[in-house]
Amino acid sequence: MPFLEIYHFNLEPQRRRDMARDVTDGLAAAFSISPDIITTYFHNCGPDDYAHAGVLPAAPEARRMFVKVHAFPRPADRLRDAAGRITDAVAANAPVGPENIAVYFLPRDPQEAAHAGRLVSDGEAPLPTLAAAGSGARP
Repeated sequence: MPFLEIYHFNLEPQRRRDMARDVTDGLAAAFSISPDIITTYFHNCGPDDYAHAGVLPAAPEARRMFVKVHAFPRPADRLRDAAGRITDAVAANAPVGPENIAVYFLPRDPQEAAHAGRLVSDGEAPLPTLAAAGSGARP
């Protein structure tokens, strides 16, 4: 934990790689945590997957990118810092201006999250098994 979900509009793989690196680094810095515990999921929204103001498909200029941050609660100053860093990282890697980027924090109490079938509030769960060496290495 934390997990990020980023809803995008057909971003090329390199842009997603760069965005993943940049949002991870920004969130790690804002929350004073290791980037090793941050996971990002990308959700591609095709033309028929996104409506704005009741219009489907939404005009390209009306598209907003949406970022959800699932994490344990943090104070407002850390959330403010994270929101700015995440917005900057998304805007730098997608053809969307900061005014069209929404970041929502979905805090969860440790007793509301489980890793490896064990509530986080009950103590350490086993670390996830990592893929073969080199497959997920950061540049």
